[in-house]
Parts: sequence; C-alpha cells; structure tokens
Amino acid sequence: MKNKRIDLYVQRQKAKKQERSRVGGRTKVALAFLILLVAAAAFLLLDTNRMEKKTMEGNAVLNDPANLARYEEISSLNQREASYLSIKENLDGLNKIIDSYPDMNRDFFSHLMTGNAPGVVLSNFSYDAASGLFSMFVSAEGYAGWTQIISKLEESPYITGFEYAGYQRNLSQNIYSANYTFRLVKVTQVVDGAGGE
Repeated sequence: MKNKRIDLYVQRQKAKKQERSRVGGRTKVALAFLILLVAAAAFLLLDTNRMEKKTMEGNAVLNDPANLARYEEISSLNQREASYLSIKENLDGLNKIIDSYPDMNRDFFSHLMTGNAPGVVLSNFSYDAASGLFSMFVSAEGYAGWTQIISKLEESPYITGFEYAGYQRNLSQNIYSANYTFRLVKVTQVVDGAGGE
C-alpha cells in the first residue's frame, strides 16, 4: 500500500504540473492577445490623429481667404458662362426661326439697313407670321434722307402692300418719322424675278 500512496502523490504532483502548464499556456495566449490588442489600439489612435491632421489641413486650405476668393470668382465665371451659353442657344434658336420664315431673311434686312442716307433710323420691327404683316418705325434727318428711304421702301422687291398714314415732322430738329406696315414678298420670288430680268 505504501506504493499506492506514493503513486497517488506522484499522480497529484503530475496533475498540478500539467495544470500549471495549461494555466501558463493560457496566460501566454492571453498575454499575446493583450499585446496584439494594445498594438491595434495604438495603430488606430495614431491613424486617427493622422487623419485629423489631414482634415485640419484640408479645412485650412478650404477656409483660406485667397482660395475662397478664387472659388467665388470661378463660380461667377461658371454662372456667366452658363448665361452666355443660354444666350447663344437663344440666338441659335432665333436664327432657326428666321430661317424657317424664308420671307424674312438676312438679305431682306441687309436691303433695309444698307445704303441709307446718314441720319436714317429704322426701329421697332415686328412681324406677325399669321397675317404676314411686317411693321417698323422709320425716322430721317432732313427731307432728302426722308424721300430717299421712302423711295427705297416703295421700290423694294422684298415688299408689297406698302402702307403708311402720313408722317410727323419735328421742325426744330428737322426730323421726319412714320410707322410703316407692309407684307413681305417670298425671297424665291425675288430671286426668280431678278434672275428672269
């Protein structure tokens, strides 16, 4: 029996050793995990500080008065560009509209505007597509300029049904003026008529 007690004692000692080695292994694993956790936290803290510095630098650049002034200028230029593009599109649309009415093309306006005596002013143009009536206001300095523009309008190959109900005369400035209404002749008729002569 003596041997059995010794064996039991030895067995207990072996069990305690195994238990210590298991606890020591667990402690080592826990310590390694704790070291890894501290390293990860330190990395996250450093990375957060780095990102905060970058954010502060970015905010400083964004809030710099010189950059804000440039941003305002660029915004203003973008708005002006959009406005100019809108105007250009409207002008392109107007050209398409003018081109869609072949009676009222550039040749007609060139005929009206060029070759007039000094002091002749043509203004307040209007065109009613439904009735085909074109209206405008004409003024001229002096009787010679007035008779020249009247003759030009009466003899124009672009105009038919020329009407006006008298004119006004400003004696102090020697200016003659009147409103005119007429119908336009189709450009193809003018071109064909000119070619046939």
